[in-house]
Parts: sequence; structure tokens; C-alpha cells
Amino acid sequence: MNDDHFYDDISPLTVRDETNFTGPKVPNFKAVKIAYISDIHIDDKVGYKYEPDRKRYTKFVAKKLMEDVKKDGLNLILFLGDTSHVFEINKTFVDAINEADHYTLKFFILGNHELWDSSLLDDYEVGTNKVDHITQKYRQLFLDERAILLQNELFIFKQYKRGEKLSAYDILHMTNDQIQAAASESDLLILGGLGFSGYSKTHNATHGYYRIFKTLEEDLIETQKFEEIYLKLKQAIPQHKLIVMTHTPKENWSTDSYCKHWIYVNGHTHQNTYTFSDNKKHIANNQVGYEDKTIGLKYFMNTVGQDCFVNYADGIHEITREQYLRFYFSKGKFIEYNPNNETKLYLLKNKGLYLFISQEEGRPLMVLNGGRRVKASKTKTLDYFYENMHEFAHKMAEMIKPYQKHLQEISNYVQSFGGSGHIHGAIVDIDYYNHLYINPFNGEIIPYQADSMTEKYVFRDVLTLLLSTDKKMSRNYLKLINKNNNMFPLVHTDYSKLENPIFDASTTIYKYSRIILNIQKITEIKVITFWNDELFKSKHHEKTVKNPFYTPPLIKANFNNSSVISINKQRETSSKKPQKTSTETEQQGLIVIDKNVIVTADGERYVTTQYLAEKHRRTPQQIISFMKLKNITHFKKGKYYIQEEDFNTKFSQSWSGGRISYIILAYIIFLLVFLSIMLGFALR
Repeated sequence: MNDDHFYDDISPLTVRDETNFTGPKVPNFKAVKIAYISDIHIDDKVGYKYEPDRKRYTKFVAKKLMEDVKKDGLNLILFLGDTSHVFEINKTFVDAINEADHYTLKFFILGNHELWDSSLLDDYEVGTNKVDHITQKYRQLFLDERAILLQNELFIFKQYKRGEKLSAYDILHMTNDQIQAAASESDLLILGGLGFSGYSKTHNATHGYYRIFKTLEEDLIETQKFEEIYLKLKQAIPQHKLIVMTHTPKENWSTDSYCKHWIYVNGHTHQNTYTFSDNKKHIANNQVGYEDKTIGLKYFMNTVGQDCFVNYADGIHEITREQYLRFYFSKGKFIEYNPNNETKLYLLKNKGLYLFISQEEGRPLMVLNGGRRVKASKTKTLDYFYENMHEFAHKMAEMIKPYQKHLQEISNYVQSFGGSGHIHGAIVDIDYYNHLYINPFNGEIIPYQADSMTEKYVFRDVLTLLLSTDKKMSRNYLKLINKNNNMFPLVHTDYSKLENPIFDASTTIYKYSRIILNIQKITEIKVITFWNDELFKSKHHEKTVKNPFYTPPLIKANFNNSSVISINKQRETSSKKPQKTSTETEQQGLIVIDKNVIVTADGERYVTTQYLAEKHRRTPQQIISFMKLKNITHFKKGKYYIQEEDFNTKFSQSWSGGRISYIILAYIIFLLVFLSIMLGFALR
């Protein structure tokens, strides 16, 4: 039986087409995708069906969720409670999740509904803690090492290594230094638990949320257990990467402020919200609820790895190669660096800024840029760099500020028509192969397609690039142009008259892009990776160093003077409307690519009869006759413009049908000739 159509009266599960929510953006570096979901409430979706039906539906839900994992390449999944209030349904769900995926790391916490099953208290001993007793029952479901239940525990995630859990007892009996040491070795920290709601005046145990206890005092006891762990970790590792996953929102279990470096994920309220700012990162926007049958994972992105120098005091510190490599890993960057045994490595830390320098006996100091070394100075000392690094960083940030603003505007524009918008150096990505290079000297925009650094094709404008690669994105781009006429068309002026893309094997753009990227590292990850003493020849920076980054506003084209034809506007000026056939189109905005090609706001290409005649080796009159015979979509604007895709499809079908007819006729003639010959032989 096909489960997709199993229960008409249950309303079969519908999975979200895309898990396209992204939370905190991680510029320039790799990140992991962390999926999350809460409040599935399977019981409310299946009602009081008999046991086999409920289990089949539960397995179906789990299977569909894990299909999202494979499709989107998710790395971690957070299940935030209230999957079901029946223990056996939860068991079926967890088993099905593990069966569908053996590799992805999955974290679970209990919701208030998981405490409702009274059968879990059949062997309960009076005087013991009911929450602890039920939690132990649920722990029996999590024997797979890739599925982890957290209840007032901290998980220390170590990529490529076995992670470990710290219990509430462990955390509360560790010193801050011990917690910092454990945290610095992790790639990601996850604090998990139900949380409870002792600090909520309107949504607490007195309203029947937990059933195993009904007083505010009991709720407050469980709430303060989790809060005590939270406050201890917040005091010890406030700058480390940590995810707080609870069922109830933070305001229910703590009156303390949010930690600005942590990400808080919860469910429970059935009110989907999301906040991401400098001081608060709160994600609670995938709460399915009782009624919704549309169930799917959402995800946010975050880098893994902890900054192992975050607790170091300002100053000059000698460090090891392993610490240096781990620092870059925490920024999502894998590097190779193999100094000789005599090389000394130094970290210079000043007001949150980092500068790494290597020193070999008898040689000048070298600034480290990932796995490469860059000459710093023959005469300057470590103290010189330490004392001046903050001023250096400030001047470089000011110098690039207008250009960086220009990059961000273009990035936002690219995202508005469905592109990536990822900025790295002087390049803004549209997708993996298509990019925009923003010339840092004059602000011009060069659209190009690249298979490698030496295999690039430069296009006349973004639209031409998109039409050659992504029809859906080109439609979005055209709609955007129609809404905002002043934004057409992101053109690089030197190439605006190009009819065809040109091949470019040079790597010059990457040379300048790397320079920009190094400056961006100062502002984005607080690392200085180069040095220029010219900045310190005078106290007056603007008099001694010329700013090379001229940044004009986004290139604009006047709507009336651009290659945009507004047929609709021209119709309005005419008192008589021309009669249209069923195959003629009424286009609101047509964009001229060249004299033979026009593109509509929907991304459809219309071409002239001359264009099709040359392509198919026919006369223009033959093309027109065929167009009318086959009712091919077209319009007339001085000359006929024919929808290319419609024409090609019908022409191909007609040509194929005609070819088949000729083959059949030839076969019949051959057969007749053969029969006449055979008849001749027979008459002899």
C-alpha cells in the first residue's frame, strides 16, 4: 500500500518543498546546516485510530522528514519536543528516524506532552522525582549513538570524533577554567532540556501543561535546575559557540538576559517567531502545531569550532601550530601550515583583533595569512605591531567602507531575484558558476560564468547571463526590473555592446579580489593578514595614502532611453485598440536583447522571422506561413516576433512527422520494386 495516499480522512502529510530559511549568515567561510522542528503533535493528526494505523502514519512522517535531510545536505537535526504524548508513538518515531538515517547527528529533548503518558509512572516510587523517572524511561529509546536525548545536559560536539555529554552534576561541580578547557576543544556546544515555565505568569504548571505536577512551586523547582546550569555556562563561556535548545522559551525559565553569542531554539508556544540581531539570536519558527499537516524541516547555518584564544588576555602570546590551525578551523577554514621546528609562532591580541606572526632566527618577522607567510618588516618588532594593529585595522576598514557598502547593495539586489549574494573579496556570487566582479577602482560590474579561474566567459549584462543558465532566476530578474525601472540593467559599460559572451583566461580579477578579501577579514573575523607601513608615514592618513576605491552608485539606465519597450504604455496613447488573435500576446514589458531577440517579463524569448529563417534554412515567408498554420504564439511590432520555444517544438514535430512520411513512402516504393522483380523472375 502506498502510504502517500493512505488516510483520506487524516489529510495525508505534505512536506515543505524547500527548507530555505537561513539564520545567522556566515560570510566567506563554510558552515554547517542545523535543522530543527518542534510540536509535531502526531496524536492530534491521527486522532483515535487503531494502533497499526497510528504507527504507519508515524513512520510516514519520520520518513518524509529524513528525505529533507538527504535533499538539503543537513548536518545536525534538533527535535524540540511535543512529538507525541504517547510513549509508544515516540518510540516508533525515534526508531523510524534512526532507520531512515544512520549518519546524521540527531538531538532530542522532551516537551511537556512527553510527560503526559500515565503508563510511564506505573513503577514510580513515591518520594522520587517524577521528571527524572520519566526521563530515564525515554533514555531507553536512544541507544543509537547518532540519536541523543538531552535533559539538563551539555553536549560537546567534536567533528570526526566521539562527542561527550556533561551532566548537570558535572557542570555545577566544574570550575570556570575547567569548563573553558572542555569548551575550547569542541566544535559546537549544545545545551538541552525541557526548560519548564516557572517564571511564566500565564503559561505554567497551574494551567495543566505537565499533568505530573500542577503547582507553580513544583514547576519552579524544575525551572531553576535548568537555569542554574545555564547561568553557570553563561558565566564561564559567554563567547563560545553554543546552541540552547529547550521546549519552552527562555523567558519561561530564566529572567536573565540573552547571551549575544549564543543561539536559542525552542517550540511550545505555537507562535512562530524569529529574531536575529547583534544582541539576540532566537529561532522558534518551525512549530507545526495541532492542526497543520504541512510538516518539514527548516535550518539555520553556523560555523563549527571554537576560538581557542577567546579567553586570552590582550598581549603577545607564543602559540603552537595546532592552536593556529584550530583557530582557522573555528572560522570554517581548513588550512595547511607546516613551519620548521625552529619557527616560533606568536598571537598578538588587541581589543578583539588578532594578528599572527612567525619568527625564524636571523630573519625578518612574517605576517601569517592562513597557510601563507607575508613579509612584514625587516626592522619592526612584535611590540611595534601590537601597539599599531588597532589603528591599522581602523584605517583599512575606513578605506574600504564605501566599496563594501557598494558590494552589500549589489549582494542584496542579487538575493532579491533569487541569487546567492555571497560576497568574497570583490566578487558577488549569483550561484556556484555565475558571478559578478565589482571593479574596486571604478565600481563597474562584470557578469561572468566560470568553470575555473582560467575558464571564464564575460557577458554583456546580468540578464544575458541568467538567460543562458537559469530560466527561473531570469524571470525573477525581469519582474524586478519591471517593478523598479531605475535598477535596469546592472551592465558593465565596456561590454554593453557585446552580442555574444567572450572567453577570458586571465586571472587579474582574482589578484585584486584577494586584496579586498584580506581587508574584509579585518572587519568580519577580526584577523589582520597583511601589513602596510605606508599607512603610518604620517599621522594624517588621508594626506599620505590615496584611497583607490572609487565607488559610484549602482549603475542605472533611464527607463525611457534603455532597451525596454513598454507596449502597454503605447496602447494607452492610442484611441483604437488593435484586434488580437488567440495566439498573439499582450506583453507588459519587453526587453530588447538585440535586433532579433526580445525577452518578456516572464523570461520567454521572442525572435524575428529573419532569425528563424537563418537558423532553419528557410525563407522568412515560409516561417510566417508555418507560424500561422500551426497557431504559434507571436505578436507584431513593426515585424513579427515569434515565441522561440513554441516554434521550435512544433517545427521539430512537423519535421519529424514529415521525415517519417518520406521513410514510409520510400519503403513502399522499394517494396513495389522488389515485388515486381520477383514477379518477373516467377513469370520466366
